Amino acid sequence: MSLAKLLKRIILILFLIGAILLFMLEITTVRQSILDQMSANLETAITALGLVLQGTLLNEDKVLAETIVNAMFDGGFVSAITLVDPDGQMLFHKVFTSTQQNIPA
Repeated sequence: MSLAKLLKRIILILFLIGAILLFMLEITTVRQSILDQMSANLETAITALGLVLQGTLLNEDKVLAETIVNAMFDGGFVSAITLVDPDGQMLFHKVFTSTQQNIPA
């Protein structure tokens, strides 16, 4: 094997290693960016939910408050939701239970 062929193979191997590492870094960065964006969207949605619930709970309309919470829960934003009044009494609690099995993480 000549020196030129050896150098070409070494350069090719180093290029492939670099490309694979860069691809893995990009996947990690994109995944973290998506998680950060989803977290920010959830925080905004929860803030809006709190503002809407404020009026309904001040009027003591627990049925409308539960309907609003159900709409937020059914939208798929959260996996569990608990509504607690200022005195600490739980007004509403709902948890999503998955019936599907063998779902990849």
